[in-house]
Amino acid sequence: FFLIIGLSWLNGIQAGLFEAAVASTGSVRLTTQAYSKKDQIFPTAENMPFTKPVLENLRARDSVTSAHEVVRQAVTASRNDSEIGEIFCILIGAEHSYYVDRLNLESYLSEGSFFSKSGSFEDEVILGKNLAEQMSISVGEEALFVGQTQDGSISPIKLKTVGIADSSSPLLNRQAYVSLSKARWMADIPSGSTEILLYTQSSAESLAAEINASSSVLSELSEALDKDGNRAPLKAEAWSQ
Repeated sequence: FFLIIGLSWLNGIQAGLFEAAVASTGSVRLTTQAYSKKDQIFPTAENMPFTKPVLENLRARDSVTSAHEVVRQAVTASRNDSEIGEIFCILIGAEHSYYVDRLNLESYLSEGSFFSKSGSFEDEVILGKNLAEQMSISVGEEALFVGQTQDGSISPIKLKTVGIADSSSPLLNRQAYVSLSKARWMADIPSGSTEILLYTQSSAESLAAEINASSSVLSELSEALDKDGNRAPLKAEAWSQ
């Protein structure tokens, strides 16, 4: 009896973790092959400079429920009046719809408020609870993030802390969430992103295989994406990979 209860509880926790992982990273992630090989260090130089043709193509596919572009990068974080460089975190830049429809960030708020209306939150940031505690920062205070452009130049941004999120995921609680336009500015990727996250109601593995098998489609997308006129092959990976 107790074994059944214990296993049910563990299965519930596992299902919740899987659901949170898919919400954060997508059912399928599309990046350049070069980015995929070094994704643990978030190499912004291996980005997709022009994502519009990719998004149009992918959103037109019946197997894709939605597609969102994300700029993910490693930065230092601090309260604006404190020392720089002591705290490291991941800064996520995405569209308003990703935070609302996929990450469900508003439901995790423990302090403050959600972002302003779509398209008008360029100077705002929501912090994960653990990150906010490390920074000793409160809602209403300015946060300073120092990252790099894709060519390695130092790139700082200063944002107002509008909310603090407390989720069941330690990873989400250690991240900072900003607008896509602000993250693009920091990384100097004016019209692209480092990742495109795809969501599907069908099998993630099947969708990834479908995209990777479409060599003609990937070739067209690669040629459209490459800012130097050279092909930058893409790679689709299911979340479980």
